[in-house]
Amino acid sequence: MKTIQKKILIGFIFCCFQFGILAQNTKDVKQVNPKDTKTVESKEVKSTDAKETKQVEPAKEESPNFDLSPPKQVEYKEQKNDGKGIKEIQEELAKEDPYKSPLKGKLNNDLIRSMLLLPEHQEAVRKNESLWFGDIFRTGFHLRPRFDYIHNPDFDSRTQDGRNVGTQNSQVWFFADPTKYAAIKFTIQDVRVWGGDQSRRESQLGYLGLSNSAGVELNSAPTPNNSVNIQNRTGLREGFVVLKNFSEGFEIYLGRQVFGFGDNRYVGGRNDGQTGNSFDGARIKYSHKKFSSEVFGSVLAEESNGGLGNNTSNGQRRGSVNDTYLSGIYNSIKLDNFVFDFYWFNIDRKWELPSRPASQQTTNTRDRSRQKDDLNTVGFRITNRTNGINLPKFKNWDYTIESVIQFGSTGQRVNADWDSFQVTYNNQRVYSQRQVYDSRFFLIQTGYTFFDQFRVGFQYSFGSGDDNRSDSRNKTYDASFATRSGGFPYFNSGAGITNSTFWSNTKIHSIHLQYNTEKWGKIIAVYYDTKKSSENDAWYSSGGSPNTGLSYENQTGGAFGGTNSIGQKRGKRLFNEYNLIWQYYLKDYVSFWVGGAYLVAGDAIKGIRENPFAPNPEDRYTFDNKSYSLFAFVQFAM
Repeated sequence: MKTIQKKILIGFIFCCFQFGILAQNTKDVKQVNPKDTKTVESKEVKSTDAKETKQVEPAKEESPNFDLSPPKQVEYKEQKNDGKGIKEIQEELAKEDPYKSPLKGKLNNDLIRSMLLLPEHQEAVRKNESLWFGDIFRTGFHLRPRFDYIHNPDFDSRTQDGRNVGTQNSQVWFFADPTKYAAIKFTIQDVRVWGGDQSRRESQLGYLGLSNSAGVELNSAPTPNNSVNIQNRTGLREGFVVLKNFSEGFEIYLGRQVFGFGDNRYVGGRNDGQTGNSFDGARIKYSHKKFSSEVFGSVLAEESNGGLGNNTSNGQRRGSVNDTYLSGIYNSIKLDNFVFDFYWFNIDRKWELPSRPASQQTTNTRDRSRQKDDLNTVGFRITNRTNGINLPKFKNWDYTIESVIQFGSTGQRVNADWDSFQVTYNNQRVYSQRQVYDSRFFLIQTGYTFFDQFRVGFQYSFGSGDDNRSDSRNKTYDASFATRSGGFPYFNSGAGITNSTFWSNTKIHSIHLQYNTEKWGKIIAVYYDTKKSSENDAWYSSGGSPNTGLSYENQTGGAFGGTNSIGQKRGKRLFNEYNLIWQYYLKDYVSFWVGGAYLVAGDAIKGIRENPFAPNPEDRYTFDNKSYSLFAFVQFAM
């Protein structure tokens, strides 16, 4: 038994010794050189002051330090228990602040293009908040009754063509901006002639009654010769949706809308007239601080019916044009001291059978692709009016330069220019060629404003004419959808407020005076010296139609021969025009416009009206060189 106890004791001691040796961390043991170290156990340190010795304690072995406390840089706040469960918290997080339109009190140009307003009046409409409802809905109103009087517009003493007429433009519009991503606007417009609703009562020919649809029935098979102008005064001037915020800087406008680019010299709202322009189509707009671009396309005329009673008024068989489209792109680069615009517009019209006698037809009617009317307008504009359409503050001198070329095919084939022998077969010219557009436009406008009130300006414009309208080049400039009287800041910068002509076949020098007063409004005085660019070409109306026979021209269209009867004198000057306009903003969304014009006819018209050799004696002296007109209207808009 004792032997067993001894063995157990010896084993226990051996295990303890073995465990102690193996448990030591031999890696942490550091070899100490006796020569380099001092005694650790009994080291004595002498004090320099008291000469005392101090026992140094042996160094202790450091154990690993594990810091389990929270990081000090994280701030912990105790949240109080508000008693809300997971469902309530989720509902609260899902809630957002109600959407408010960022355009409240600051409407942009795209929303007020259907109105021509004084700058002060326009600013009042932009900032108006009284007609906003719920921060997302805005309604507006526009009313403009107008009176016009004009005397002797054709400078012919025989004609009694003086007229006075009252017209009215009424609009009510609605704008809804309910979400961040979409908005809509539509404008209802009514345009009418005062007294235009009078019609005869049945069986009472001597009396007049009132009617909202005066007119006659259409023929069941209308042709260009029996078509009737149906009254359609009230309609949709605008109706479009805006898609926005889907990509930074981009917006899309879809629907019936009013286009306006630059100074509206080619495409604009034309709100100086009572009816105005509208376009059915789409427009993509990109805006940046230094660059903006607009790409658009629209349908000007559609010849096919929509079905289910939704019919069109256009098409050659209805006395109108076939499918016609307007498209283009307008770009602007804005620098510190000027804006540079460059653009391209295209009017594309489907083939139409030329309205010429059968003996003169040289067109293969099956070859429609060659006969497409395709008018391209390419141009640029440079101006130092960098504050929107206005000159920046503290600047007095303004300038604008705009230049345009037009090219493309007119959709017609004419006798070949190079066929000097005029080879014919079966009474038709053998050689023909495509007729093309080849026209130009140029404008320079400049002025200086004194004391921020009085501006003295000068403008020169040139719209090419065609000296030979029977050849293969159409050189008469087409102004298409331009605003005739111009817009702001320099109103009446077109070809005169009488709209006696425009930029087709004209060369115009003008002097502009504009005086702004705080108390009495704005006074504008303009002088125009209007000449033809080409003597042989016609005098064109403001709408672009030739006033054939009202001025000296080659009525056959040729460059030589067959121009007019014996005794008629040549001439280029159409007339001198003097304009005086007063514009006054009365506050409370009302403004007054009053203007007058006086015209003196030039030698281009005199040569037609004075001809002692005219076959008919009554045609020999019919020249009355004076014409004048007046206009006045009150405008309410808010």
